[in-house]
Amino acid sequence: NEDSKDKTSLYIAISNTILIADIKDTYTRIQTIAHECIHSIQSRKILLFNFYFTNIYIIYFILSCILTITGVLKYYSLQLIILLIMGFLQYAIRSYLENDAMIKARYLAKEYMEEYIKENPVCNIEEVEKIYKEYDEINKIGIPAYNLLLFRKCIIKVGIYSAMALIMLLIK
Repeated sequence: NEDSKDKTSLYIAISNTILIADIKDTYTRIQTIAHECIHSIQSRKILLFNFYFTNIYIIYFILSCILTITGVLKYYSLQLIILLIMGFLQYAIRSYLENDAMIKARYLAKEYMEEYIKENPVCNIEEVEKIYKEYDEINKIGIPAYNLLLFRKCIIKVGIYSAMALIMLLIK
């Protein structure tokens, strides 16, 4: 589904649905669609585990914060260790899924473009190669940047909880 109302492109494992943002006028459109298609053929077990685990991780983080603020949780270091383990596990799973899709999407996009121009000569093979090289440049920056973003989300949760635990220790 490509919808002008969608702001982001994503594969929803629960419903086996691909949503594509309004990207008709971008040269990354084919690679983005290929990326989401790659997600749709990745291991369903890993995708569902990622979905459920991520939600459990978020709920655990919120509950830990609430229970720490209210004084119910006293063992701050234990909660911190659990959050670190959960965060790094979530990072490992998600980065695996995303890296796999980002790397494979470039090949699938190129294959599609080469086949498409055989039947619909809207461009030539040199133009496809130029677009493909641009995809390489995007991936050269995008893959490490996305991994950093995922890692940063994990560290931010740990930092927030650490600050909260420190404040609770200082209040006592």
